[in-house]
Amino acid sequence: MAIMKERQGKKIQKIKLYEEVAKKVDCLRPTFYAYLSEMTDIKQYKKGGKYFCEMDDEEVAAPTIPYLDLSPLENCSDAEAVSNIIKATDKLNDKDVDVGLFELGRIFENTLKKYLSLAKEQSKLSVTRKDMERLVSMIDCIERNKKDIPVKFKPHHLTLLREDRNLRAHGNMPSETERLIILAKCPFIVEMYIDYIVKFSVQLTSA
Repeated sequence: MAIMKERQGKKIQKIKLYEEVAKKVDCLRPTFYAYLSEMTDIKQYKKGGKYFCEMDDEEVAAPTIPYLDLSPLENCSDAEAVSNIIKATDKLNDKDVDVGLFELGRIFENTLKKYLSLAKEQSKLSVTRKDMERLVSMIDCIERNKKDIPVKFKPHHLTLLREDRNLRAHGNMPSETERLIILAKCPFIVEMYIDYIVKFSVQLTSA
């Protein structure tokens, strides 16, 4: 996060951090807190009855991506999806990390669209034309039909992926410093992208 980079080595109240993030990204508070709780390299602590966040300098400045688990790809029989994911992850460097995340977001969106189209064609789910128009409506459709969907998912995970996809598609081009920060943080969101792309791709190939 650029906000944390600017406050390198300094604490910020959690609610203030949310307010700063909300100015830049359309993000609900519960979603932000869920995302923050899973980011192990941001320290959170309580002091004087208030909650604070702090990031170490050494955690922010990582020029290369930390370990990335690509083992879920072994369970995906969709060769095209696997190839596209690998091409996207090859861009996860200090120059093109935002491009790599954008491509993963596009793969994720296209996979959901293919899944819902097939489910509608086979009359397995209740899917309308409007459900297919945007990523947010596709995710709403999946949550609405969760009882009939064999994929196990967490709603806040899908929301996080949607928000990251929108940020990459519509946000400003990050600076060099911001790319380094994104790179240090991206394994969590990348592995989540891969997990859900594979889960829904498996449903396409097993139909």
